[in-house]
Amino acid sequence: MTFAAKANLWFAPEATDCLIHNLHPFIETHVQIMGVGRMQKFQTQQRETLTEEILMAPGFAQPFFDCTSDSIGGFLYPWHQYYADTDCMWLALELHPFAGSHD
Repeated sequence: MTFAAKANLWFAPEATDCLIHNLHPFIETHVQIMGVGRMQKFQTQQRETLTEEILMAPGFAQPFFDCTSDSIGGFLYPWHQYYADTDCMWLALELHPFAGSHD
């Protein structure tokens, strides 16, 4: 499969939940630029089902989460979100598959 690499710079103020989700049209990981935050994993889309937290300090790169392909060409992840403990900036690194590329 052939991918295009994209980067998105994000900012969130202190104590921000950045949306629990589990589906992306790309493969992603995150690099902390400023502040302290965390990647969180959940059993469901409910905050009360938190199962894991990965602290993100400046310069830290989150390990890739395991994902599977879904039936429409996207990627299914564990339920997850970014949470900002302080005012934070992080870089989302995304790998977007080219249409029609194969393994």
